Amino acid sequence: MKALVYASIFLLSITSLYSQNTPERINYAHQYNPEEEIDMHVIYGLRPSGEYEIMIGITDRTEQVDPEYDFSFYGLSNYEETLEGNEIYPISSQLIKRLGSESVYSFRFSSLSDPLIISEVKSASSGLSFYENIDFEERPFPALLINTFGIPMLKSYLNEGKYDISAAVPITFDIYDHEFPVALPPMSTSEPEVARTLSLKSSFQMDSSFNHIFDEPGLYVGRSADKEIRMVYRIQGPYFPEYVTISDLIEPLVYITTREERERLMLNIENKQVFDRFWLDMTGSKENAKWIIKNYYRRVAEANDLFTSYKEGWKTDRGMLYIIFGPPDEVIRTGKQEIWSYKGGDNIPALIFKFVTLRSPYAPRQYVLERNPVLAEDWIKAVKIWRQGMPINDL
Repeated sequence: MKALVYASIFLLSITSLYSQNTPERINYAHQYNPEEEIDMHVIYGLRPSGEYEIMIGITDRTEQVDPEYDFSFYGLSNYEETLEGNEIYPISSQLIKRLGSESVYSFRFSSLSDPLIISEVKSASSGLSFYENIDFEERPFPALLINTFGIPMLKSYLNEGKYDISAAVPITFDIYDHEFPVALPPMSTSEPEVARTLSLKSSFQMDSSFNHIFDEPGLYVGRSADKEIRMVYRIQGPYFPEYVTISDLIEPLVYITTREERERLMLNIENKQVFDRFWLDMTGSKENAKWIIKNYYRRVAEANDLFTSYKEGWKTDRGMLYIIFGPPDEVIRTGKQEIWSYKGGDNIPALIFKFVTLRSPYAPRQYVLERNPVLAEDWIKAVKIWRQGMPINDL
């Protein structure tokens, strides 16, 4: 039923788009809904030839055999300009690799000068369109790691394993074993502590002549000989985005527990009975405990998959809100801002959260929540609902 609701919302957003037909009218909520037809990732940049490349990776969640898509691109001067009449056309397009439900496409343009590019992927089977906005920058196309099946890795995180490299020149990787801070509640008025330097763990060099086994979890920053950052990946364990150890399961509880509760769990980190008892005492019944464990950690895994960049997705501002409130009903982007809207329901009011998008050397976009003390009442109410074993905005 929830999937049908989201499909209806999305169809309404498409209707709205074509009635207004400007980028600020596009609803990007499909990017954060795990029940949508496709999962899409886009990277871009300048090639040494001077051509601009946009690479799109698609995972089809419907398990279609050889799914087909139509691609369109629009070059605009701002978010208020209409899409009609501003379509731009690549000089070449290529299906780089398809394996099962995964496909990677490349599109090259002779030159681009518009500050905003909108990419549209239209599913041939459903007719639905999926969008991404690209704020044009004259930056080099990033080097990529390639898995053993020949698929370029467009996500910001990878599971440990063996990968090749797409760069024609040697890349030096610095591995950082750094604990990044957890997102603060949306009503917080304090600033999270930000380290001036990262904790360097080790370094190694890699070129295109061999595969390398990436088996150390951490942040990998790859630089060319001129010290320019050419790629950034976060390497995680084999089960990520899910967590399986008690220590990993305790950390994301920061959003619905007290410090004393977490400290008590950490003191008994090897004792599963203490961990299970914690949930039972908090929710009041075995049935509620099972329900909240299943749904809370499903949200954590989805947040990791959606929002991991230089740090784990559950630690980010968007990950925090996603875990507590679920996928947003509407996501609007207007230049340097992203706005999440929730329609609300029986147990939570309609809510709006605003993020400022910043440039970061370790992520294509860094999303910083605009915190406000007036959100305290809604946040506390939402946490209380979770602790009673009733997930908010459940799919």
